[in-house]
Amino acid sequence: MTTNLLDDLKNVFKFDNLEKVDTNKLHALIRWLSFEPLNLGGCMKLNKYFFYMDKKVMLYALHFEVYKHKRFIQYMKKQKVEDKLLFLKERLQKYYNWSDRELKQNWQVMEMILQDKANILEFDKKFGFNEQECKILNIDYVKPKLKKLEIETTHKIDEWF
Repeated sequence: MTTNLLDDLKNVFKFDNLEKVDTNKLHALIRWLSFEPLNLGGCMKLNKYFFYMDKKVMLYALHFEVYKHKRFIQYMKKQKVEDKLLFLKERLQKYYNWSDRELKQNWQVMEMILQDKANILEFDKKFGFNEQECKILNIDYVKPKLKKLEIETTHKIDEWF
């Protein structure tokens, strides 16, 4: 008898319907129920003994361990990891003509190089970081000095003759 996972989840909460739960999906149910912090402790115990306990016993244990007042359990979202050095990776990749794979392989070496402040200043000279990028790299921002170009005056043809 095959059933839907969500139907099995509903049936775990009701003692009368425990026989309808597919025991082959028990591991998925334990994992899904563990996303609720109140269920986490019980689900961890059941997960530890998953291969040693009888499936029916584990199902009844799961029924009695589950916090029954909250039936909708949201799946945990993956936290976004913001890479602050993405600007540097892009510039290094462009400067050295690296592919994504080469950048991954060389990034550990680049992290070791970036620990020295003198090397960071060398990169600053090559790439010209802006204020925010300098702040992330923990170096002082030096405002670029602009020199006014002197335009040579062109002489008129009348002056030559």
